[in-house]
Amino acid sequence: MILDKFKKFEFINIIQGSYNINFILRERLTSSLWIGKISKNLKKHHVDFTDLDNRAILTYRLGKIVKTCIPTTKFINYSQIKFSPLFNEFLKSINLDSILTQDKLLVTKFEGITLSNFLKFSKINKIKNLKQVLYNFIFNLWVGNYDKKDEDYVVDNNCLCFSIDYNLSGPGFQTNNELALGAYAQSYDIDNVGDAGWTTAPLLIQEIRDKQYKVDFFDSEIKKIENISRKDIKNAFNGLNFFKHSTKENLNNEFVEFLTNRKSKIRDAVDDWCNQDYQRSDRPRQNTQL
Repeated sequence: MILDKFKKFEFINIIQGSYNINFILRERLTSSLWIGKISKNLKKHHVDFTDLDNRAILTYRLGKIVKTCIPTTKFINYSQIKFSPLFNEFLKSINLDSILTQDKLLVTKFEGITLSNFLKFSKINKIKNLKQVLYNFIFNLWVGNYDKKDEDYVVDNNCLCFSIDYNLSGPGFQTNNELALGAYAQSYDIDNVGDAGWTTAPLLIQEIRDKQYKVDFFDSEIKKIENISRKDIKNAFNGLNFFKHSTKENLNNEFVEFLTNRKSKIRDAVDDWCNQDYQRSDRPRQNTQL
């Protein structure tokens, strides 16, 4: 096709083993690799959030403010992907009933192999930005990203580590605007010590526990969060809209309040978590608030 020479990306392959639909794209001009993500709805978990990709974009914007280790994340148009038989077959195979359909595609810069695979042949102290990776726990606790697995940290060829996958973040449960959406599409509470363990990976929790780090270790990162202005928080919402579970009720104002209020709670939450043996609560649980 004549117009294909103007297409920015080409479809490479599908990535297996994820709840959502992930695949690899190559940027044709630079040969950079990107991970495309089509989010599945959460109806099988009895919740209905329609703004999951916007949550990933918002957390990336907030992450840039505090310079946490999140790779470049953005929206592209499907029309920017070059047609190929493989891409066509891939699109035909998607079950439209199971996904959140929209005209934009969420993509994240590909940075390397998972932390768990990296540690099969190397040691954690070989990660050059290890302190920043451990500090990422503070950012995730602030935004309510209670969905961190070992596979959600990736290490590139320069031994730099990045935190990925921010779709499950922030508020939206109808009964309580202070609860965050996390793993298993359940609610998580900043006042619950064990829930804090879901904002970083088990392998990183082990490193924190081994070193017996306390709240003072995280002090500089906590101060970054505490000093973010309300204006900067609101600006991160530009062009994005969020909705409460199973409704079309706009959540933007409540989301800003969620982030603003949590700034003053981070220090105590981290102090409690460190002093109570770095817990990670059991999930999934039978009862959760909607």
